[in-house]
Amino acid sequence: MEKRDYKGNILKDFYWKRFDKNVQVKFNDTKESLSECQQQTFSQLENRLNLIHETIVLKIFEFYAEAYSDYISGIEADGYDPFSEEVQEIIPKPSTPEALRNNYFPLSIYIPNAKDCEPGYLGIYFDCTWDINNSLGVVIRDWQILLVGNGDRAFLF
Repeated sequence: MEKRDYKGNILKDFYWKRFDKNVQVKFNDTKESLSECQQQTFSQLENRLNLIHETIVLKIFEFYAEAYSDYISGIEADGYDPFSEEVQEIIPKPSTPEALRNNYFPLSIYIPNAKDCEPGYLGIYFDCTWDINNSLGVVIRDWQILLVGNGDRAFLF
């Protein structure tokens, strides 16, 4: 039996080896069967994500490094020492993409509905330590990183 979300949309499991994480793939507005495009994108996930994994990691790091001062300003406005050991664990000073990797992980992959589907078009929703309210989203189009931003970007097609 196929898994469904609370709206009746199709869900599938995907193991993202490079993150060593089981991730739920959600097919937006898809209650019947998957379109050929949706099935094609899903079937290519493992191979294609493996090929662009390091680019995803780099783009997430670039996004974080650019937004870092905003996160630190927020911490200071809340009265915390941004350079305390506690804060640095969740909002570390950007140094390398590898150093940041323990601060985020994928939760869900979104594939658009049949009408909006294009091969290699998807969103990835990440949990991250530095923004527990908005999380992190990556949009991929034609298997290229289109944008990195807040978590809702991953599913607003």
